[in-house]
Amino acid sequence: MNDYSHLQLLTLVDQEGKKLSYGNMASLINLGYSSISNLSQLSPATAPGKRGVLLIDRDDYADILPGIADLFANTNTVKIVTINQNTDHEIKAQIEAMGFKIILKPIISYELKAVLDNYPAQVTAPRPDVAQVTGRHQVLVADGPLHFLVVDDNDVNRLLTSRVIEKMGYSVDVAVNGEEAVERVNARIYDMVIMDIQMPQMDGIEATQLIREIDLERGLHTPIIAMTAHAMKGDRERYLEQGVDEYISKPFERKQLEEKIEVLTERFERPTQLFNHLKTPAMQNKPADKVDLSYLENLLNGNDKAISEVLGMFVMQTPILLGDMQQAYNNGQMDSLSKITHKLKGTLVAIGVNGKDMERLKTIEENARLDINREGMKPLMQASGERLMTIVSEIKEYVEDLNHKANS
Repeated sequence: MNDYSHLQLLTLVDQEGKKLSYGNMASLINLGYSSISNLSQLSPATAPGKRGVLLIDRDDYADILPGIADLFANTNTVKIVTINQNTDHEIKAQIEAMGFKIILKPIISYELKAVLDNYPAQVTAPRPDVAQVTGRHQVLVADGPLHFLVVDDNDVNRLLTSRVIEKMGYSVDVAVNGEEAVERVNARIYDMVIMDIQMPQMDGIEATQLIREIDLERGLHTPIIAMTAHAMKGDRERYLEQGVDEYISKPFERKQLEEKIEVLTERFERPTQLFNHLKTPAMQNKPADKVDLSYLENLLNGNDKAISEVLGMFVMQTPILLGDMQQAYNNGQMDSLSKITHKLKGTLVAIGVNGKDMERLKTIEENARLDINREGMKPLMQASGERLMTIVSEIKEYVEDLNHKANS
C-alpha cells in the first residue's frame, strides 16, 4: 500500500456534510486534510513538507475552474474535480485540458487513491508499469500481481467486489459503466475483467464485444467474468456465447470468485505477460436485528477498515437512492422507479439486508416495472424509507465505532 502521509488534501465544497465525508476518507488513507467553502480562502500554500492535492466538489465548478487553473498554474498541486456521470464529453475534455483530473460522483477513497497512484507527476512512488505503444495509442502494461478491472454501476457492489479482489492480493481499477470499461481497456492491458451485465449507457455484453475487438487487434485474450443479479436458467451459456469466459451470480461467495479466477488464470496466458512477449476482530454492537454482516465480513476476511469503507458508502448512497425513488414516484416515472429500486436492492444485498425489507422493495420494483398499483406502492415506499433510514442510522454508529477502534 502506498504512503500518502506527505500529501495534504484540500477540498473546496459547497455543503458542510461533504467536509465530514472527505475528512473520513482522508483519514482512511492517511492523508493530511483541510476544507474550505469560500473561494476567497483558496491558496496554493500547503503545510511545510507537504504536497497539495486540491479536490473540488461544487455545483458551480464550471464557472470557477479557469480562475483556479490560473492560480495553481505554477505549482505541482494535483487538481481533481468531481462531476456527475452524465456530464457531456466535451465538458470533460475542457476540464482535462485545464489540467484537472476527473472523478465521477460519488467519489470513493480507492478512486482517489487510484488518481494519486497513477497521476503523471508521480505523486507517490512510481508504479511498476511500463509503457508499450501500439499502432494507435500508448498502452500501460502492469507488472507484479494480476491487475483487474471491476465494472459495475452500483457504487456499493463495485467497492465490495474491488475490496474482495484486493484482499486476494491483486490490484484493481474500476469503471462505472460499459463505455468507461472499454475506454480503460483501450488504454491499458488488464489480466482480468469483472463485468456487471445490467448497466446504463452501455451494458456488459456490448462492452465485452468491444473489448474482444480490442483483443483481436492486440493478438491476446482478456478473461472476462460476467456478474448479474438476474440469475436465470441458461444465463451462463448465453453469456459465454456472447464473449464472456465465466459467469457468477450476485450475491457471490468469495470462494466462488476465487475458483473462477483460478480457472481462467490456468486456461489463458496472462494478458500483460503475453503482450510484453509479443511486443517485447469484530465489534459487538452490530445492527444484527436488521442486518446480517456475516456475508460482508467473510468476503473481506473481517478487515475492519475495508468493512467500514463499504458500509460508509452504503450510509452515503442509501438516502440518495431513497430520494431518487421518491422523486421518480412523484413524477410518475415508473420505469425510472423500477431501475432505481433494483439498484437499491443490490446495495442492500451486499451488506446483508434481507427479509421483509427486501420483499417490500421487490414489490415496488415489480409494480413500477409493470406500472400497476401506484397507490398501493405509496405505503410500501413510506415503510421502506423509514425502515432503511433506521438501518442507515445504526450502521453509521457502527462505522463510527469501527473507526474509533482503529484509531485508538
